Amino acid sequence: MIIGLHSFKGGSGKTFVATNLGYRLSEEGKKTCIIELDMKAPSLYSFFESSKFVNDLLMKRVPVKDYLTEVRKNLSVIVASPSVQEIRRDLVRSDVESLKILGRLQEVLAELKSMGFDFVILDNSPGLSYMSVNSMLVSDSIFFVSRAGRDDIDGLKILFDVSKSIEKQKYVILNRVTSDVDFDFPIVAKIPCSCEVSDDPFFVEIHKEHEISKAFNALVERILEIV
Repeated sequence: MIIGLHSFKGGSGKTFVATNLGYRLSEEGKKTCIIELDMKAPSLYSFFESSKFVNDLLMKRVPVKDYLTEVRKNLSVIVASPSVQEIRRDLVRSDVESLKILGRLQEVLAELKSMGFDFVILDNSPGLSYMSVNSMLVSDSIFFVSRAGRDDIDGLKILFDVSKSIEKQKYVILNRVTSDVDFDFPIVAKIPCSCEVSDDPFFVEIHKEHEISKAFNALVERILEIV
């Protein structure tokens, strides 16, 4: 299953969701890979050391296995480059180049499937771009990660409106929830806000009984039902 994580703006906690969801799926025995597609503002390199980056993988026909960083049993990541040169390159990438990258991404996903991966989580860049919208096309299910503020909800409406022609299952993961909320969206998880969240990528590993971890447990159960 290809899970596409998207958000209307930065700061939603999309990467936090990606890493902890990946961890929990791996705990369930599901071979999982997280691919960082936010090449404008990469962050996974600070958690997972790697000398090979998704930037090159999507530009060249090279073996995917050489770009995988195994971080625990059943969980691998492919990180984006923190190089300023690579970030600038992504900022000025044309739509034609993005389309070529999308084609290469499809090849990468097919190769991961042939390697026995059960889940691939695409951690996309925030906002709407040619690449992010087209990456929805290669996902089996699309998850919009959002906070519960008024402007965030307005952003969710835009995401749903822009993607309405894409006939894929779409769900919402509300993050940093401070009170009971109920919106007219297909919400599959409400992850509570907590001061205990740190820079560690795997909150659910350290705080197994925390309400946040319980929310991720429920999210995993829901995703396994969807599959």
